[in-house]
Amino acid sequence: MPIPLKRKPSVPESITFYRKGDVISIQLENRFYAAYIHKITGANESPILEFYDGVFDKIPTWGNLQNLPAKGQLYNDGIKRISKFSVYGLKHEPDTANQIRLIKASVDNPPANNHLKESVGLYSVIDLFTLQRDIKNLFK
Repeated sequence: MPIPLKRKPSVPESITFYRKGDVISIQLENRFYAAYIHKITGANESPILEFYDGVFDKIPTWGNLQNLPAKGQLYNDGIKRISKFSVYGLKHEPDTANQIRLIKASVDNPPANNHLKESVGLYSVIDLFTLQRDIKNLFK
């Protein structure tokens, strides 16, 4: 007969509480950026984001985002391409620093990206700290 546990097992660090179809706001240097979560990789490990083409002075509402297209990455060849990010460490809702907020859950339509060329790969695998640099590069 197995010995009963004396304490509850810890939650793995790689678990995210976001879900496919969530739209989130990310605050960076007093600006707000919105992203759509296309899917979650692995066993609830990391959300795959695509940003809306907009920069805001306050947390955007769903009404601000509904008709915005996706933001593409401008490459050295002068072509804007679809740009998605798999972000490890993006797990708490709300996050402890209050910089990432859920705007709307269960959104069926991602931002339109048909005006962009195909991406170079499926998505970039990054962490929260690299995401800050990538947001600056994406929106410069």
